[in-house]
Amino acid sequence: MVEAFIIAPVLRHFDLEREVIREADTSDYVSTGVLSQCDDDGVLQLVAYFSKKHLPAKFNYNIYDKELMAIIKALEEWRPDYAGAAHPVQLITDHKNLEYFMIKNS
Repeated sequence: MVEAFIIAPVLRHFDLEREVIREADTSDYVSTGVLSQCDDDGVLQLVAYFSKKHLPAKFNYNIYDKELMAIIKALEEWRPDYAGAAHPVQLITDHKNLEYFMIKNS
């Protein structure tokens, strides 16, 4: 397990024909994103990742705003890749409060 932290991951080439899975997360100071696709065996493979420090003015944002900011940053980061993808992009986030934005208001 320790080796996973000291060995650089092997990145796969982006494939327009495979499903795109994007994960986003944030902390008080940093937004991160991971772009992955499944290989022929159904194993999730890393395609790209990023980490960006928040500007000082955004340190005081509420956590749900920071989570949305991480999602937006990841969408902007990989927009050229998404444009020609054959499948819809799947988004994975661990923040429960974002479910509010997914509910249709009546």
